[in-house]
Amino acid sequence: MLLLILVHAAVIAINEAIEKGIAEQTIVTLRNPNAMLLNVDEELAQDYQNELFDAKRRKDLG
Repeated sequence: MLLLILVHAAVIAINEAIEKGIAEQTIVTLRNPNAMLLNVDEELAQDYQNELFDAKRRKDLG
């Protein structure tokens, strides 16, 4: 149960960073061990930001 809470908190932080549009902040949240994401490449920070922002926007538009 604690693991689920930690992952959920990491996802919330990722979403908040994506919404702010600051790639450096997004990469920090993606690299949080609680997010349980492997092989996150810091050099791709802006690419992650762009792709995740676009995906979130499409989801929000429904």
